[in-house]
Amino acid sequence: MSEQIIDLTEPVMPASSETVSEARSAGGAAGRAAAQAVVGGKVDKDGVGQVSMANLASDVRKAMTGGSVAVVGEDGVSWPQLAADLRRPMESIAGMIWNQRNVDTNDAWSVNSGTVTYTSNTAGWSAANMDVTAGTVLVVRLRTVGKTPGIIMADRDFKILGTACVAGEDGKTVVWQDTRVTIPSGTAHVMVNMHGAATLSQVVRLLAPDMSAPHREWTANWDHLTDTRDNLLAGIDDLRPFLTDFIQYSQDHGFAFQATGTYPNAGLLTNTRMTSASNRVLVHVEGDSDLESVNIQAEITHKTDGGVEYMLLDRFKPDGNFSRDAWFDASNAAVYHDMASFRILIQSTNGAGWCAITAFDVSEKPLDGVRNNTLYAPTLTGTLGNVFARLDEHDKTLSSMTSGASTVLTAPSGGRWSLAVGDDGTLHAIPHTPSNVLMLGNSITLGLDTNNGHGGAFGLCASTPDNDWCNQAIKAIRAKNPRAKADKLHCAAFEQAESADASDKWIEDNKARFAGRDLIVLQIGDNVNNATRRTVFAAGLPRLVRAMRAASPGARIILLGVWFAHADTIRALEDAASSCGAELVRIDDLAVSANMGVKGQTITYQDGSSITAMDNWITHPGDRGMRLIAERLVAALDM
Repeated sequence: MSEQIIDLTEPVMPASSETVSEARSAGGAAGRAAAQAVVGGKVDKDGVGQVSMANLASDVRKAMTGGSVAVVGEDGVSWPQLAADLRRPMESIAGMIWNQRNVDTNDAWSVNSGTVTYTSNTAGWSAANMDVTAGTVLVVRLRTVGKTPGIIMADRDFKILGTACVAGEDGKTVVWQDTRVTIPSGTAHVMVNMHGAATLSQVVRLLAPDMSAPHREWTANWDHLTDTRDNLLAGIDDLRPFLTDFIQYSQDHGFAFQATGTYPNAGLLTNTRMTSASNRVLVHVEGDSDLESVNIQAEITHKTDGGVEYMLLDRFKPDGNFSRDAWFDASNAAVYHDMASFRILIQSTNGAGWCAITAFDVSEKPLDGVRNNTLYAPTLTGTLGNVFARLDEHDKTLSSMTSGASTVLTAPSGGRWSLAVGDDGTLHAIPHTPSNVLMLGNSITLGLDTNNGHGGAFGLCASTPDNDWCNQAIKAIRAKNPRAKADKLHCAAFEQAESADASDKWIEDNKARFAGRDLIVLQIGDNVNNATRRTVFAAGLPRLVRAMRAASPGARIILLGVWFAHADTIRALEDAASSCGAELVRIDDLAVSANMGVKGQTITYQDGSSITAMDNWITHPGDRGMRLIAERLVAALDM
């Protein structure tokens, strides 16, 4: 009987102590022996026969756990284990309450022979202490003077274990912003000294949990959400102060500087002089500031003479916490500003105040894939915001959209003509196969041999003059009309205008070149690469197109662009084409690496001499890109 009992129970569960006892009593010696065999290696709540997850068959475990094996008991997964990071911010709230009770004005903690002592009647100082746990990370914000430590960490006997925020010179005043302090083992007390800022609201901010640092760590690998650190050129570790004595650095939590009446343009700059061939260098800055205005600038060093010039990338009013993305066109700076290298400055524009930089990245953004789209932003929310804004624009304008293209008529001979109307109501028949052409463009059209020293200017980075887009398009026109004349005009100065007066002056100086044409192609927009230029360009482009129309009422005007795309520039081109009766031929989708120049490629001038393409040129269209631009324009001509 005992054998039968044990045989029945063993396949489904280890025998309990009660079962074993029954088996022993029921079966005599044989039962006792069999029971002992069952018990071997088994434990229960009393030491034998316990049912464990390991004892169960795999199908039973799966049915009970839904496919997972839960760990229970002392080593199990529990709320405290799962929520440790979530509990810390809650625990820190209690740690901040000390500020409301224990702030003493005109008192300070001082260091004497390795211990900390309390000093009363110390004018201008505020002092406090709190109990802490070793390993806690605190974010410190305070102001102190001279060699008195801002933070003192001590054991239960007030023996000093560490200090932070020491100015290092008698009489020097230092403001720290968001300095990260890790409490060492054995710390029982943290003493705080703060000079010249004793209000409770200020003191409450002294010790707070470093919640942003873990957040940045969690999100650093979310490439689908942010890619601000792709192809990093410089980061926060590369910053250093200038024009200021008021500076503190924390490896994990950033820099702070203070502008004063003596140094109203204080700030930070990169140690490293960087080089880049990209037209999309992203400067990403985050921080907190009470300054009235902050500039982000590129300091450009000239290749030829070693001179320096400054290019404004962004100017903003912080209003407390801020996050800014500024774009630097390094390719443009190399071509038009003789740039050999650059570094980035963050500075006060004028006046006193402080600024803490908690995140800083200078990175190249490849032109491939989604980053080449005009709606791209370095974060998912930024990109989606641009997408939604564009959809709203289309919703508003869809019903009233107009096309710059005119009615197309076909002559008996097969020639194609467009019908256009002037401001005076006069109708003009414009041939699709032109006879007198003006091609305007920037470095993509006339970027090489601009002084005609080697036979004539042509587009960067075509391998030969014949391979640039402009000469290919002219060749296609002359295949239809061998007598067609074609002229070229460099228009980068119009793109780079930073005032209405400058853009209008360019129009006035060149309007004679617009007369007598039946086709004007305006390759434009690539050097409209900062906020000021974009504003001026959007207002000036319609005036330019109207000046062309006035000089050549029977001309077909085509806006060709842009290669180095920006959403605002595309919008300005679209608006000018729609409002001024011009046509827009977009090429921004062609600006991918396969269509760009090649590192080390040879470029041959008209006179047969040659050079090697510089690295900062090769973001321009190579031969393949030039061919595709020409093909797109010729298709639009519809000859």
